[in-house]
Amino acid sequence: VPQKSLEKAAKWLEGAFNKNATRAYAYSALETDAARAYSLYVLALYGRNVESAFNTLYAKRGTLPLSAKAYLLKAAQASHRSAQVKAALAQELFNHIAYTTAAAYFDEPETMPWLHMDNTKVTALCLDALLYAKADFADAFKTASWLLTQLNAEGHWNNTSVNAAVFQA
Repeated sequence: VPQKSLEKAAKWLEGAFNKNATRAYAYSALETDAARAYSLYVLALYGRNVESAFNTLYAKRGTLPLSAKAYLLKAAQASHRSAQVKAALAQELFNHIAYTTAAAYFDEPETMPWLHMDNTKVTALCLDALLYAKADFADAFKTASWLLTQLNAEGHWNNTSVNAAVFQA
């Protein structure tokens, strides 16, 4: 991809979810926070300074949906945040783990239809974030096993967005 195109995309992403941005879809506040957290992760990977936006979301982490917390953990890892910050974000995810007799998954009580969020996608995002941040996650295998139980009769998950999240994890 040409460098000029990447620069243009990063510039757009930096302002895409500020208060004055016009959006094509009517995201809920939770969906907007999830999109902001994902944007921070992408911008951190690109080497942009995400300090202010990160601190804003981190301060309100208690009200963020699990997907946003997972993306924020990935942003913390990509932007070399302290071990204490990463541990706090990992714990926010661990607080929402649920168990079956043989597996574990992350239970997201909030619905976010524009982002195709369901427990399968959120579980994949949380697993990916915890592994990416090198968190001590003893139930990673149980979580991956649970994801496999969510395959439908045709051998895939609910939609392309969920498929991508599971394969990423």
